[in-house]
Amino acid sequence: LFHVMSRLDSSNVEAWVESFDTFIFDCDGVLWRGPHAVEGVNEALKILRSKGKQVVFVTNNSTTSRKAYQKKMEKLGIDASFEDIYNSGFAAASYLKSIGFNKKAYLIGEAGLGEEFEETGIAYRGLTEHAHIPQPLSSLDHIETDDEIGAVVVGLDRSITYAKAAFASYHLLHNPDCLFVATNDDQTYPSGVKGNVPGAGSIVAMIEAAAGRKPIVCGKPSKQLFETIHESLNFNLSRTIMVGDRLSTDIKWGKTSGISTLLVLTGVTTEADLANPENEVHPDYIVDSFGSLPKLLKQ
Repeated sequence: LFHVMSRLDSSNVEAWVESFDTFIFDCDGVLWRGPHAVEGVNEALKILRSKGKQVVFVTNNSTTSRKAYQKKMEKLGIDASFEDIYNSGFAAASYLKSIGFNKKAYLIGEAGLGEEFEETGIAYRGLTEHAHIPQPLSSLDHIETDDEIGAVVVGLDRSITYAKAAFASYHLLHNPDCLFVATNDDQTYPSGVKGNVPGAGSIVAMIEAAAGRKPIVCGKPSKQLFETIHESLNFNLSRTIMVGDRLSTDIKWGKTSGISTLLVLTGVTTEADLANPENEVHPDYIVDSFGSLPKLLKQ
């Protein structure tokens, strides 16, 4: 019925919807852009649910907890239950829990990351600690290792300081048993009118360079997050599709996880990126906006 990278239109969209039971959505750039929902998305999600489809939301943003995401969606008129939302902070906490981690984690990140660790029951320090540059900077010469720290977890931290980076890398350098975990490795993320700004991956890269170690990455496109979701929801892979706006995370993640993929053009990826001869990631389907689904089905 469909060949490599079909463009969704009124002639094929009905059969396309019927061929999947589970729809996994990235959020930013797919459901909303900045503070506004993408036009038509709410109606599109209602159509899927009215057809008995399972709808799941997955984001690499670790700065906002799942509870806060649910509230944000509510404000935008998007219906989502807490159990349907997965983020990279939850993925990092779940990974540590799954390996029986029983020490303390040092977190570089924001409040949402701390909330996920609290929810999972993992002790931590960090976040606002070391959030100011110590005066004088020479006090960094007296960093003492905290023997209770068994993992350094790095996410997006928009108030990253030299002191945080020094404390984290010191523990990774001086304790080979200390785990190095990244919530995600997106180098940038779209920030409204400003265009792309540094993402968690840029901070992870700094700690990686200082510690000389590679992290365990928990968000998209790692298998870790997919396995967590699949274990919880147990969906049929051949009838599941990932809907995303970024080739390097969303579409790649869908591909490596063995599910179908739909690229929307309301976020990071453009038609030019897709046509770039150096691009190696190709979605199965493409549509300008997921919000166009109701119109396409009516035509």
